[in-house]
Amino acid sequence: MEHTLQCNVLKCRKELGDRALVTTCYIFQQHMSKTLTEKYSSLNVHLDKVVNEANAEIANCHNKLKDAEIDRDELRKKYEELLRTCKEKNKKLLQTQELYDKLKRKAMLGQVQDAAEDAVESTLQAQPVNSNGVESQEPPYFQSRDALYGQSTSSLHDMQRSLGPYGNSQANIPTHIGSWPRTFGAQSEQDERE
Repeated sequence: MEHTLQCNVLKCRKELGDRALVTTCYIFQQHMSKTLTEKYSSLNVHLDKVVNEANAEIANCHNKLKDAEIDRDELRKKYEELLRTCKEKNKKLLQTQELYDKLKRKAMLGQVQDAAEDAVESTLQAQPVNSNGVESQEPPYFQSRDALYGQSTSSLHDMQRSLGPYGNSQANIPTHIGSWPRTFGAQSEQDERE
């Protein structure tokens, strides 16, 4: 029985002559090796390209992250400065509000005091009305010294200096009064007994 020679490659499996056996398989293997090498090279180039793009994207992301961190730090500093400024302004506002409230209270107390003084003064200066509905001419019970005596305090001091030993001005004493008036009590009874 004779066996036909066939190529060892399953895709090929052609019948080969004795002399063509080695050359054909060698050429085919060379062709396959060249094809695989080209595919490997193209895949290697593609892989390098993908790796480079990925590395560039990663580097870009790192740069963006660094920029974002710098912006975050700047924003944090600005926030702290604004917070500090806001606290200071709030403190000043509270102080101003307290001062305003104090001044407002003083002004209101001053107005109330002025109104009370005006009310008391108008009440004191109002002339009382008698039972007939006619205003009496009696002076009010409480008057200021200036209004009562019709002169200023300084003139009163000058007048006190010119007073006599009994507290009365010598010029104001009537000439017809020379002695104390005689009382009509026990002395008049003694006169009757005599």
